[in-house]
Amino acid sequence: MSKKLDKERDINHLQHTIIKLRDELEKNIIEKDKGIQTVESNSQIGIRDLEKTIRELRKQNEKDRIGEEDRTGETLVTSFVSSLQ
Repeated sequence: MSKKLDKERDINHLQHTIIKLRDELEKNIIEKDKGIQTVESNSQIGIRDLEKTIRELRKQNEKDRIGEEDRTGETLVTSFVSSLQ
């Protein structure tokens, strides 16, 4: 009888341990999933910021290029007019 009670106690203890470990594992998985979601979200924000910066730099580059072309054209016109005089 004592062996049977000990065996049942051991089984109950093992079942309880399994439940605790399963719960702990589930909590760890949830925490890791949240961490992954945070990293993905931060990455997406970083990518959007980089894309915005690239667009702004391209616009500024285009403005600078057009300004340089205008200055070059003005210099050529001025030189041409000066050579005619």
